[in-house]
Amino acid sequence: SAMHRSDQADESQLRLIVDKLQLENQVMFSSVESAVKLEGKKIESGTHFLTKRSDMPFLKNLIDVTEKVAAIGIISEDGEEFAIQKRNNLFASYYYSSAADSLANVNIWDEGKKREVPDTLVGNRIYNTDIFRLHANQVSGKPIWRATSDLPGIATRRGLSASVLATDTITQKKYIVVFFVPFKRMMTNTVKVGHNKGDVFIFRNDSLYFNFDGTNDSASGF
Repeated sequence: SAMHRSDQADESQLRLIVDKLQLENQVMFSSVESAVKLEGKKIESGTHFLTKRSDMPFLKNLIDVTEKVAAIGIISEDGEEFAIQKRNNLFASYYYSSAADSLANVNIWDEGKKREVPDTLVGNRIYNTDIFRLHANQVSGKPIWRATSDLPGIATRRGLSASVLATDTITQKKYIVVFFVPFKRMMTNTVKVGHNKGDVFIFRNDSLYFNFDGTNDSASGF
């Protein structure tokens, strides 16, 4: 009987932890969707600040919308790409002028110090024809989530991404706004509540899973 009561208490505690983490993720998903939709509306109104300068201060402000967001990109249908990524205190923003452009103008901020790195090859571009095909049948302004994608700039960081299609009413140019959330950042609070690294998993509905071991951002389980 004592063992049964102990099992019930453990199960109840685990349920409370899971419910708490699910609620935190729902809040995170909601804040990311709101930010994505807001940027889409700015583009549609023709008031968005899109320039060819690689420092792109509007992206640096945007990425602080939630600590879970590690990268943001705005890409046009012809391959123009504005992007920023963040890891700890390091920020890197870059700009591509077209789909054929393989070199980016990059600015790096490390602990508040800005350093320009011109004509740098940045791997894993956000732009590809598939991402626009994905939005082809979607309602403009409605965010969609993509399961398991690589974050821009480095292919070993994996997570979820929310994106929205928007059309500039002045130029009639189509853009996609993308926010990336790494699995590792989704699981940070799980470890904080007392579970050991390697004991926590995210399962997909097809039963494949991501094992959060705390050592890197890859989702090899998928």
